[in-house]
Amino acid sequence: MPSTARFPGLERLGLDYADLRTPQGLDRLDAAFREELSAKAPGLAERLQSFRAGERAEDQALSEWLIAVAAHVEDFLVRLFAVDAEIGELRAEILAHDPVMRMKAGLVSRRARRYRGQVTASREELHAWVSDRAAELAPDDLELGTALLFQRLSDDPEAADDLDRLVQWAVVTLKEPELVAGWVSFHLPGRQDHAHLVNLQPAPGDAHGRLQAEPIHWRPRDGFSLTDPRGSQRQVQDEVHYCLYCHDHDGDFCSKGFPEKKGSPELGLKHDPLGNTLTGCPLEEKISEMHLLRRDGRPLAALAVAMRDNPMIPATGHRICNDCMKGCIYQKQDPVDIPQIETRVLTDVLDLPWGVELYDLLTRWNPLRAKQPVMQDYNGRRVLIAGLGPAGFTMAHHLTQEGCAVVGIDGLKIEPLPQQLVDEPVRDWSELVEPLDRRILL
Repeated sequence: MPSTARFPGLERLGLDYADLRTPQGLDRLDAAFREELSAKAPGLAERLQSFRAGERAEDQALSEWLIAVAAHVEDFLVRLFAVDAEIGELRAEILAHDPVMRMKAGLVSRRARRYRGQVTASREELHAWVSDRAAELAPDDLELGTALLFQRLSDDPEAADDLDRLVQWAVVTLKEPELVAGWVSFHLPGRQDHAHLVNLQPAPGDAHGRLQAEPIHWRPRDGFSLTDPRGSQRQVQDEVHYCLYCHDHDGDFCSKGFPEKKGSPELGLKHDPLGNTLTGCPLEEKISEMHLLRRDGRPLAALAVAMRDNPMIPATGHRICNDCMKGCIYQKQDPVDIPQIETRVLTDVLDLPWGVELYDLLTRWNPLRAKQPVMQDYNGRRVLIAGLGPAGFTMAHHLTQEGCAVVGIDGLKIEPLPQQLVDEPVRDWSELVEPLDRRILL
């Protein structure tokens, strides 16, 4: 895509792509957003000005404001880069899994686990009955078809007998989950045993009695390819719906740390049975708010909220850190897989047209941030950063935001990016992705 790529949304504001990389252009963009917010939601705009002026908000009030304004940020960016159709498709894809989540909560967790009646049909009869009816509703996705069947029977007061038969099928299937291998609706949280975090079993025929992990968890290492593919859209939504959204009662310990006693910060933070201090996210990322927006089909808003405190979000996620999981409110059962959700929130946006530019813009301009909402003009200070690991490149980002001229050096051989990637907008992130096995040294 040539550097003269036209973005009608930018042109309507009197801006072009190059302006998004200058403090002056970003100031004009910020002013346009604030003007639009004032017209559509004056109360939210007034709070934005107050926050930037230094007013501190109670956590719950701040969360409510962030969630509300993030939706306006998403709509503004969608128009800016003209990705209305694509964001609509992504939203529909996310929300399409809602029936499965409702089946998991209503049929599996509530009705089947508490069922006290008699199972009157055989496993084979029940499974054939459910499979036939599910295939009629979603022939290519029997889990979704079953969820739609549950929804239909629940809404029909005259279908009590069929609903009871479906519950009986779920009761049987809970005891034999191999019948629905891979279905998230029957993947229930396990008990958290810190003394046995990894299930081990004797290695067959081993004379020394050595133990090994269950073969189902083995990952063959062949070359340098990644061995852990990311969770599917449905698996990630399962984790999103598992969250309790604790921000509305100041219980989001995944973000702030798990207190020894709520309301008594002087007592410090709890330690788990392994001695780990439950600090939560070191960046205090707004995790619960991100989950809520993601649940409601607001993927770009969810990313904007996460990047409020974590602008370097590609450096975190499910292959990097899990302090948030350790601090999750679920301490006696499996925690929410927050890093997996965070990774999906980022990559779903990157997969949109101009997704790289959407992410890149949010690093320099994010009206949800009270500090550093807009990159500042050059302040005359020059900084040399030795070492460009996570701490180094994060420092480089924040110093650049404050208007410093930054140069970074590192012992690793780092080649310049192709100038085209620096000067011109990237439409398709997929064109930049390549397997680790094939990457040249950069």
